[in-house]
Amino acid sequence: MEREEIERIVKNAQFGEEVTVHVRLADMLKKGIPVPINCAKLKVVLHETFILNLELTKEQIESCNDKYILFSTDNAKQYEQELIVSKNFKIIDEKYCLEFEDLRNELNYSLVLKPENSEEEIYFFKNISKKELLKEK
Repeated sequence: MEREEIERIVKNAQFGEEVTVHVRLADMLKKGIPVPINCAKLKVVLHETFILNLELTKEQIESCNDKYILFSTDNAKQYEQELIVSKNFKIIDEKYCLEFEDLRNELNYSLVLKPENSEEEIYFFKNISKKELLKEK
């Protein structure tokens, strides 16, 4: 959920009502979460996500069909998410980004870029733990 939506939900909660908001762990650590001032019960569901900042202009983003694939390196390949820049980009903190969600603690991950119109695969990292992947730089 975006911060504006969370603030709207919390502001409109009624006395004694239980309110559930979904926030990215990184956002909560950086910005905090709004606390209901009207005694509503607040339930926070944290989501850890990997956010890849794209150093591209709006015009480049809209025409870019490169694929970024984050996948687990276990034998069963329990996790794989493929995002296409032009279709899946988000604006987070005023930056163009791709957001990979639902990472699992016990898995290691690799990130590969498959440029449009190319057979080339460019690895950004291989076999990195979730903890290392989400570590603040």
